[in-house]
Amino acid sequence: MEHQWHLKNEGVVVDANWKLKKGADAKVVDAWKRLGHMGNSDLVVAIIDNGFDLNHPDLKDKVYRPFDNWSNTVNRIPGADSGHTHGTPCASVALAAINGKGIVGAAPNARFMPIHGTTFSTRATEKMFDYCIENGADIISCSWGTD
Repeated sequence: MEHQWHLKNEGVVVDANWKLKKGADAKVVDAWKRLGHMGNSDLVVAIIDNGFDLNHPDLKDKVYRPFDNWSNTVNRIPGADSGHTHGTPCASVALAAINGKGIVGAAPNARFMPIHGTTFSTRATEKMFDYCIENGADIISCSWGTD
């Protein structure tokens, strides 16, 4: 986890001009110790974003009840070839599996509910949140902003 300072920051020196502050992290390792585990498959984390690579090795085996808000389709989301996959790194930080490849997410044993959509209207936002709640999401993560 040396390069995953968001999980446990040991104060790594990145270069001469940038040093990470020891302890400035999400306290994920502390949470794992306190809980006695790293999450489980009873936990469902919904990620609302503009697209996902559902074949990503860290995510593919944990997909649960995906929803495409654009087409109002359950259990189907456009593939990574759509060019919109911002949700993949967002989901990975939260959920990446322990598989010896890439990173480890904050809840690597949890299920992943990908929601394809953005917030161009209050109604769209409400619809996506309603879907998450009605389908068992315990956590809803949205990485929205402007350019």
